[in-house]
Amino acid sequence: MDATAIYVAVGLLLNSAFAALMSVGLALHLDGLGASKAHIALFFVLNALGSAALNLTLGRWMIRRGSRRGGISANSAMAAAGMWGMSLAHPAGLDYLLGLTIVCSTVNYPQYISIAASGTGSASRRISTARTLCVVGYLGGLGLFSLAIKLNESVTPVRVAAVVAVLNAILAWLPRKEGLDTESDQKHTKDDADRARIALGILISSASAVLLLRSVDNLRQVYLPLYAVSNGISESKISTLIALTSVVEIPALLAIGFLADKTGSRKGLVVVALIGAVSFVPLACGGSYPWLLLAQIAYAPFTAGFQSLAIVLMGEVLPAGIKDGAIAYMVLVQVGSMFGILAPLLVPGYTSEIFFIAVLSCLAATLLLAHGARTQKSGAEMREARPIGRK
Repeated sequence: MDATAIYVAVGLLLNSAFAALMSVGLALHLDGLGASKAHIALFFVLNALGSAALNLTLGRWMIRRGSRRGGISANSAMAAAGMWGMSLAHPAGLDYLLGLTIVCSTVNYPQYISIAASGTGSASRRISTARTLCVVGYLGGLGLFSLAIKLNESVTPVRVAAVVAVLNAILAWLPRKEGLDTESDQKHTKDDADRARIALGILISSASAVLLLRSVDNLRQVYLPLYAVSNGISESKISTLIALTSVVEIPALLAIGFLADKTGSRKGLVVVALIGAVSFVPLACGGSYPWLLLAQIAYAPFTAGFQSLAIVLMGEVLPAGIKDGAIAYMVLVQVGSMFGILAPLLVPGYTSEIFFIAVLSCLAATLLLAHGARTQKSGAEMREARPIGRK
């Protein structure tokens, strides 16, 4: 491995460890401070809006510019400052501002992914490899979370997250050869031109499906820990639940990469969405802790497939390929997360009925992906049926 590959690998590990501490730690931290369900929902909605805006502006600029040292370092430093601020006594309204600094870290993910996806070979395999690193990093973050809650009160998960973000900020400035990292504008190929002519309906259906699948992922991320706590499950068991999914994700990613190579990203996502619907049934039916464990195992192929194949799919329907696909994915992730946060407010408290929303969203995404596949097939047949020499 060259210096750039090592840099990307370590960056993905640290960024994912921070994401684990942020996703599990922040919801439970706010709940522990006595924040209401509405307050927690508003906090994450504002985070999602801020992240989407940052990725559309700063994130796009960083990818177009190519060199990302300063941007990744600054984003990580801002996230560290926000996390440390959350751990200190502060007025309740300041949570929202601190949350906006924390989500600066989300800009780094598509930067790392766009570097990792550069090169030859199967895009789905390269993204799956990067996703595997993310899973390992996420597991490390969950391990740090479990360790932090067992130590004294001064070592909290949010403070550990701040330290991880500082390490990521330092990493960006370590000496390395500027290889893939400096690659910016690529020449548009014939495939890029073909992507630009894809029907608007295919783009809309693809983006809508990704949005719905992300809403499911975020619903679980925010409300599963809160649902578990409300049912008397300890925080250590909650981290075990989430870690179990991440462990199963690693072999699942290998299978997902193979499936995508054989069937394509769209058909692969159809299978993934159906698996997601099935995985939420035990939660929606209010199963006991063993059923929660089973649900988490079933959920692993869904989250593994969604977070790798969705980037590939968006790269296929956008003219600049994976570069625009990574940014579009991150924006859809944030918009979808708002739906995943707000929709459960229709259900009182933290009850199992919340997870019926996830089942329905997965099924709706399946229909959208299937519609896009039919539209794409019809378009291909029309192009093949054109007389030779006619455009």
